This record gives sequence, C-alpha cells and structure tokens, in this order.
Amino acid sequence: DTADDYLGARHLVPCTPYTLVDRRAIKQDLAETRQRGYAVQLEELAVGCCCVAAPVLDADGATVASIGLSVPVERFRAERRELIRRCRETAARASRALGFTGRTAGPQEELRARPSSRRAG
Repeated sequence: DTADDYLGARHLVPCTPYTLVDRRAIKQDLAETRQRGYAVQLEELAVGCCCVAAPVLDADGATVASIGLSVPVERFRAERRELIRRCRETAARASRALGFTGRTAGPQEELRARPSSRRAG
C-alpha cells in the first residue's frame, strides 16, 4: 500500500514528544483521519501548537488541496469544535467552487484521542 511504501522509505524522527513515529500508529491515525474526514495534529510538529486540516475535493471527488489552520494549544482546548467546524466548512466551500457536489465524509468529532492529545483536549 502507498502508506507502507512511503513510511518504509523514511527514517522517522520525532519533532516533539508527541510526534507519531511508530508506523502502526501512523497508519491507524491515517485510517481515522480518512473516516472522520479531517486531520488533527496535536503538538506533533511544535509543542504548544495544534493543527486541523480538511481536504478540498474536485468535481470527481479527488483531493486536490487542503485547508488547514494552526493555533496555540490553549486556543485549541477552548475552541476545538468550532475550529474543526470552520476548517471543514471552508474546505467544503472550496470544494463546491471546484464543482464537488457530494457530501464530505466523517463525523464532526474525533473518533478517539491518543494519549498525547490529552494535553490539548
């Protein structure tokens, strides 16, 4: 599978104590991201920073871009649901502008929180 090929060809170095470097954990996170319809990154690149991203789809439903935002962990704790909602809505508007007429996948909330996400929760 593409994720195995990509991950297998790289030495994964953590940027923070919360960076996912275990290949199984990364694949699990990717599967959950696909199912819920957006990505959440909880202090994985920089301590104190959380990110949300949602795909922008073209008329055929293919991902052609993404919309993302990064905020301090304190803001993410306070506004998590609103930030996710706004990111997804913005990506959906961009998708509609590109001719996408379907419904974006995934529930509004994350499926589960990893232990590292407790600081941001």
